[in-house]
Amino acid sequence: MLESINRAQAIYGIERITLAASLDAVTVEFDASRLRVADIEATLRRCGLPVSQPARETVVAVTPEPAPPSVPNQA
Repeated sequence: MLESINRAQAIYGIERITLAASLDAVTVEFDASRLRVADIEATLRRCGLPVSQPARETVVAVTPEPAPPSVPNQA
């Protein structure tokens, strides 16, 4: 199984794959601008890892706060 995880982790856009302590699940961190959840599932299957249930996708949108307006120097 570790060999399959290593193959999948070498795919461009996959940042990290972590095996659960129970050895029955993995967590995949990936670049969402390059891959979709369906791509990850297909990659895991291609590398020999069974995907038995749909991924639970959590999307957190982070919006940076706007910079405060600049104040001209009053010298």
